[in-house]
Amino acid sequence: MTPGDLKADHNLSRTDWLVLIALFVAAAAFQLSNPTNGDTSWLLTVGEKILSGDQLYKDVIETNPPMSVFIYLPSVVAQAISGVSADVFQVFYMLILIAGSLLLVGSIMLTSGATDGMPRFLTMSAFVLTIIPVYTFSEREHIAVTLILPALVLLATRADRCPQRVGQGVLAGLAMGLALCLKPQFAVAILLPNLYVAGRLRSLRPLFAIENLATAVVVMAYGVFVILHYPLYLQVILPMLQETYRSVRLPIYLMLLSPQFISVFGAGVATASLMPRHRSLSFILALAGFGFLFAFFEQGKGWPYHLFPAIAIFFILFLTHGMPRFVASLEGRERRSPLPLAAGAIAIICFASLFPFLKARNISSLPLAARIEAIVPHPKILAISYELSIGHPLTRMVGGTWVGTVCSEWLSETASLIADLPTTSPERKERLRGWIEHDRDTMAHDLRVGQPDVVLVDRKTYPWDDLMASGSEAATLLKNYRLVDRAGDIELLARADLAARFPVDQPVR
Repeated sequence: MTPGDLKADHNLSRTDWLVLIALFVAAAAFQLSNPTNGDTSWLLTVGEKILSGDQLYKDVIETNPPMSVFIYLPSVVAQAISGVSADVFQVFYMLILIAGSLLLVGSIMLTSGATDGMPRFLTMSAFVLTIIPVYTFSEREHIAVTLILPALVLLATRADRCPQRVGQGVLAGLAMGLALCLKPQFAVAILLPNLYVAGRLRSLRPLFAIENLATAVVVMAYGVFVILHYPLYLQVILPMLQETYRSVRLPIYLMLLSPQFISVFGAGVATASLMPRHRSLSFILALAGFGFLFAFFEQGKGWPYHLFPAIAIFFILFLTHGMPRFVASLEGRERRSPLPLAAGAIAIICFASLFPFLKARNISSLPLAARIEAIVPHPKILAISYELSIGHPLTRMVGGTWVGTVCSEWLSETASLIADLPTTSPERKERLRGWIEHDRDTMAHDLRVGQPDVVLVDRKTYPWDDLMASGSEAATLLKNYRLVDRAGDIELLARADLAARFPVDQPVR
């Protein structure tokens, strides 16, 4: 599909194209002028370590299956070839993914003949995928919803018995398969729309459509690849995660009562009530949005960014199908009814209340960036914290090298939380203490082998005093570091020979 094709079809005007281009330019400008979000920064760092020869799940530990690292490798490879930061490439890589997704969506709509409202759908989808993520930009959730969108549009055309091309189904299925490899929890967001189409057509054949077969091939091939090439993940990392990280879950009632979930759910219900009855696409988007909410609960962490796929789908649905009806009712162009007016107002309020958390970025270690750069060029960095955001993206921002095996002490944190529960059996407590010792041994290894120039210590979340009183190897090695600066609860320690050049030269307490 080319701009010329769309213009000939009288769907996208010159203004539409200018708006789309402006959205992509604005997103690029904003993302390039701000630090990469912590998760993306860490996964880019993992990719760098792999390219330099480290073995995933042995030399560098990541809690997620390999695809979470692989999806970011193109930017890391581009950095190795060009010397330009992978963070820069990741911005354009993500925008290319979004553009490719929307081009496929447009192609599917043109082939099906369902071009009514296509300019609005493409423009609003571009707005939601490029501008709305703010600091969730390029998270796996952002990537996944971008990859799944063409399959949802394809399902809508199938429900309406519109013509399709095999190539479109294959591409949509491959993209959908990659999304499921990133996070299998998203399967429900795909299953519900498929069941809707099968029910509407009164046939099971749609469940075996080309896009679903392509998705199944990708997922199965990926599963075999992991079994053959990453047995450590299945044999060591996964059992460890089940014992610790995966076992720490926020109670469901707290997730249900979280302001972010209430806003997303309220927006979804309000938007669904505005859906036109004759549009399969609106039903499929709504079902996908509620399916993404299942993934939020299955992961059990309650982190707001886990809600982003649902936010994106509901917002696209509202802007394309809900808002026109709300405006028409508001202006009296259709029979005045309290339902569209009330639903539209509720949806707008709910979406507006989500903006503060979408733009929130509280990286408490960033004020220390200038001091770190002054200590030594391209420093070797380690952080002692339960929070990933203490070391990432700071390490990449200062051109440093992360010498840690893990992104943070998440293993100690989760093991300690479970061990402190009164319901935890003595046998399990003993195993959990073993994981805590393992985490401390990993820290000692990183200090001894990596020899970091600077160490960031999170005094708010990490039990620093317990560590220093433990008499462990890590505590002994840390006595060779001096306090040179602090930002709130974050202390910056430098190796003694480097710290001697700074006026604040205090021994580690």
